[in-house]
Amino acid sequence: MASAGSGEVIDINMLNIQQVESILQSLNNEVDFFTSSMVKLKEAYDKLNSSLGNVERLKTMKGGMEMLVPVTSAMYVDGEIADTKKVIVELGTGYFVEKSIPEAEKFFKRKLDFLKKEIEKIDVVRNQKLEQKQITTNVFKKKLIEHQSQMAAAKS
Repeated sequence: MASAGSGEVIDINMLNIQQVESILQSLNNEVDFFTSSMVKLKEAYDKLNSSLGNVERLKTMKGGMEMLVPVTSAMYVDGEIADTKKVIVELGTGYFVEKSIPEAEKFFKRKLDFLKKEIEKIDVVRNQKLEQKQITTNVFKKKLIEHQSQMAAAKS
């Protein structure tokens, strides 16, 4: 069964092969979109989780300690920890704010909780779309076999 735009339910077995193929293509696009979204959210989650870990490690360090500071993902420069009580946190889109270590931890934990919930929501929808795609694929294969049988019978 497929749901039409007006809210009515349509039995996909009643559709022709082109219509089923169109639905299958739409489902493929939706699955790709949700998969891509999950990958991006998981990357953001990993980045925030790494930031939280770094903030937690900073609590054990002392001012004046030497460290390597990443300039890019492949280039580092020597640095020195000036303050272990405050950090500068990126809020997003180029906005930065100074926060105490406990405030930064709360900020990252709140963001991580939000991302985790969003990933779970998208995973549920993605799994529903995968199930719909499997059902539609089976119907498409059945229709294709029927079509090929009809074509072979017409040639005989």
